[in-house]
Amino acid sequence: DAAPASASSSLFGSGAGGSALSSAGLGMMGVGAVTGALGSYFAASAQKDSLRAQAEISALNAKSAEVYAQTIMNQGQREEQNTRLKTAQLKSAQKVGVAANGVDLASGTAQNIMNSTDFMGEVDAITIQQNTVRSSGNARMQKVGLENDALMRRTASNGINPLASGITSLVDSGSAV
Repeated sequence: DAAPASASSSLFGSGAGGSALSSAGLGMMGVGAVTGALGSYFAASAQKDSLRAQAEISALNAKSAEVYAQTIMNQGQREEQNTRLKTAQLKSAQKVGVAANGVDLASGTAQNIMNSTDFMGEVDAITIQQNTVRSSGNARMQKVGLENDALMRRTASNGINPLASGITSLVDSGSAV
């Protein structure tokens, strides 16, 4: 009768065996707390590294967007120059045609034709300018967005302290014990 009571009471901590189980349980909780703290440390460290890498990618993409904006401006300027050149060529051909038909280049009709050509050529050139500025501006807006994204990710990365995360996890685990 006495032996089963003794064995039963040691399982619940009142005997020498219970003390060993209790110590083992506390030891396991301590190991769990340290493991959890290490896990928190490495998770925070990985998150910090990931944010830094994402910030670098955004910064590189921002530089690429600026190069693209400059390329758009250069192409637009060449296109505008080509349009002005074509307008001048058309105007020269019109002058030759008018003169070949015996019409005085200083006459009202010849001047109307030349003025109309100048006007239409200028409208085309201005349209190209506007489209170029709009497209380049869109690329630059994308650049600003990417720069802001990089800044936010760097700031978030700087706000992560892996050591503090590990210590906080360890303290929280300790308070649960």
